[in-house]
Amino acid sequence: MAVKVGLEGVAYINEGTFGSPSWAVIELTKDAAMNLEKTLADLSSRASGGWRWKKSALKDFKLDLQMVYDGADTAQALIAAAFLADTTVDLMILDDAVGSGGSGFRAQFEVASYNKSEPLEEGQMLDCSFELAYGSTPTVV
Repeated sequence: MAVKVGLEGVAYINEGTFGSPSWAVIELTKDAAMNLEKTLADLSSRASGGWRWKKSALKDFKLDLQMVYDGADTAQALIAAAFLADTTVDLMILDDAVGSGGSGFRAQFEVASYNKSEPLEEGQMLDCSFELAYGSTPTVV
């Protein structure tokens, strides 16, 4: 059994091109939440004998990252630039580091939200939500 704790997870951002990636760890990630859901089409009919018959329809992929804010951080600058320019970011979320047997997903994402908090007695934090981009199909890594 290969149980993991959240601390072992790694978020990466591609600083290269999609075809020739240059993966950089998003070092200041505090918390990450990967949410994959799907809708189910109701295909019930009189032939279903009084039961609801369901079939997979559309899938949804949402990623939330909370990061300690650093105005000089390259990954955070790429995320901010993508948000402002309405472009995408190529992210890979793994349960362990590349080269250490990590597995997870890679996809192109739209930056759906970019929120910075400045609590009085805590570190400044950046909360970003990412949604699957047009034309992107997630791949299992």
